[in-house]
Amino acid sequence: MALSKGLTIRRDRVDLGVIGIALVACLILEGPSLGLRAIMTPWFLFLLPGGAAIIFLKRELKSPVEFVTLSFLGSMFFIIVSRVILSLLSRTISSGFLVAEVAIWSLPLLFTGYLWDRMHHTSSSLTVERSDLYVILVAVALYVGMSIFVLRLANYTPTPDELKYLLAARNFNVEGTLVLDPTKVWPVAFAIARPLWFILLATYLLASGASVVSSQIVGIFFFMMLVLATYRVAKRVFGGVVGLTAGILLAFSPSLLIWGSTVLLDLPFAAFLILGYGYYLDSIHLKNGRLEKVTLAPLTLILLC
Repeated sequence: MALSKGLTIRRDRVDLGVIGIALVACLILEGPSLGLRAIMTPWFLFLLPGGAAIIFLKRELKSPVEFVTLSFLGSMFFIIVSRVILSLLSRTISSGFLVAEVAIWSLPLLFTGYLWDRMHHTSSSLTVERSDLYVILVAVALYVGMSIFVLRLANYTPTPDELKYLLAARNFNVEGTLVLDPTKVWPVAFAIARPLWFILLATYLLASGASVVSSQIVGIFFFMMLVLATYRVAKRVFGGVVGLTAGILLAFSPSLLIWGSTVLLDLPFAAFLILGYGYYLDSIHLKNGRLEKVTLAPLTLILLC
């Protein structure tokens, strides 16, 4: 594509970039800096496993935003399945085991995808349009800026609703089981009706360190994903200019800037809802007699969340 409209990145270079980020993340998550661990954990847990699977499967991707959103959905599936299986076996895991599990799953797939590209000289690539580049830069700046702000503030008191999620996540990590005890601090119906969020929150806290401040960062991560999801759907329906405008306006919405760092269900639910709607729009258009996208995963996440 012409540079005036965007640029094209070869997939093998994308593979190398993801491998580098994965290796750096492994070192940071085992390091002493709690702030860096808190910031890097969502990228490592919520994007890397799905990204490795997509690179390995060699899907034809339209843009980096498509790559990130599919990586996000794939990682959610990996985390939920692995943690539910362990909970059914009544097994608890440590932070080191969790990091190793993601690395063992992801790194071989990444290296295999990279070697395949190099050996077979494949020409697959990601197209970076200007609107894609701008919205990714805004989303990353939003995530890093808000994360540093909450880490430096370090005096946040969670609301009662947030405290329920935090305690549910802590008990899930400690007990390693989905068996609900009515004597615990959260109602049984509360955990049954919303199993997804506290499992994801528990997984994040296990890797990043259990603290109220670090838990805010996972909320900021889902805020960033909400911006990307909104951009993706708006671009799909109205074009790049409208998509970029919608994404930026959402990123700087005063209400979301205030509530974007809370440990509540609202942000992940909104992100899954918008992504599910976007992939539904894709699926109603047939390509070579087949659906372009699989809608089961995002729609299932919406129901679980």
